[in-house]
Amino acid sequence: MIPQIIHQTWKTHEVPERWLAWQRSWRENHPAYEYRYWTDADNREFMARRYPEFLPIYDGYKLGVHRADMVRYFIVRHFGGVYADMDFEALKPLDSFLDGKRLIFGLEPETHARRPPVLQRGLSRIVCNAFIASEPGHPFWDFFLPRLAAAKDEEDVLDATGPFVLTRACDAYVRPEDISVVSADILYPIDNEQVRSLNDAQIEPRLQHALAVHHWQGTWMRDAVLMEARNRIARSRKQSVS
Repeated sequence: MIPQIIHQTWKTHEVPERWLAWQRSWRENHPAYEYRYWTDADNREFMARRYPEFLPIYDGYKLGVHRADMVRYFIVRHFGGVYADMDFEALKPLDSFLDGKRLIFGLEPETHARRPPVLQRGLSRIVCNAFIASEPGHPFWDFFLPRLAAAKDEEDVLDATGPFVLTRACDAYVRPEDISVVSADILYPIDNEQVRSLNDAQIEPRLQHALAVHHWQGTWMRDAVLMEARNRIARSRKQSVS
C-alpha cells in the first residue's frame, strides 16, 4: 500500500556535509526503493503544477521551514512513499514495518510532550512530521489540508505547519484506526536534549527497538528566531514613531 519511494528535501543540491552519511543511510538500507531528492526549486514547481490553488499560501509563508513543512504533506499525498527529514538516519530496512499499513507517523519522546508550550496548548502528545509514510491519496490528507490552510497565519511554525497542527488533526480525525502512530522508541528514541548531552555509548541502548533515529538538528529554529527578532524590532520602531 505504501510505495517503495523515499523522499527527502533540502534547499539546494548542496547538502551539508554532516548530513551526508544520514542521507546515504536511506539508500543503503533500501537499495530497491526509488530515491527522490527535492530542492526548494523542485518543491515550488511541484506545487505550481499539481496544487496551484495552494500556491498563494505556499508563497505567502514568511520562512522556508513553512514551505518545507507544507510541501512534504502534498508530496506524500500525491506520490505516496516515505518522507524523512535530512537529519533522520535509517538504521534498518522499513519493509516489514510498512507492510499492511496505509499511513504512519511517529510520536515524539514523552519529554517533549511534557514541556510548557505543549501543555499550554492542551496537547497530550506530539505527532511529529519529520517522518511520514503514506499511501497515495490517503483520506486523512483531504481532512488535514484544509486545516493546514486555515492555520497559515499562526505565528509559531509548530502551529502553522509543523507538529502541533498535525497533532491536532490526528486527534480530531474520525477514523484513527486508519493511521498508525508508532511509539517514540521506533523513530524518535532520543529527545532533542539527549542528542546533545549523551555520548555514543549512552545512546546505543536507546536504539534497541529503533528503525530510524532523528538527530534533532533544528536548523529551522535559527530562521524562526531571526524572524521573531526582526518582528520585535519592527514593532518597537512603530511604537516609538506613534
